[in-house]
Amino acid sequence: MADAFFSGRAFVDTNDNSQIDPTDPLLKGAVLTVTDARGASSGGITDDQGRATAWFPGGGVQYPVTIRMKPPKDSAYAVIGPSEVVLQKGTSADFLFARPPK
Repeated sequence: MADAFFSGRAFVDTNDNSQIDPTDPLLKGAVLTVTDARGASSGGITDDQGRATAWFPGGGVQYPVTIRMKPPKDSAYAVIGPSEVVLQKGTSADFLFARPPK
């Protein structure tokens, strides 16, 4: 059985419009968690490209799959939306974070 991979990307809402725009930078250090219908979970941390990958060795993932992303540890970033995505199919989701307060 093939391994299963899921991914999430984290963006920072630099223009405060609550939408992911082409100019919104990617966020390093956000925490991705993926949980399948059986409760099996995996996760990762976003890299310099704002992408994190969760790996399920041997596949066998059961949908629906819930993908969540939290801000980097000890940061003042906050999730704007969504905080979680439930997938009936597919393997990725994007998340938007508000800039830390000044």
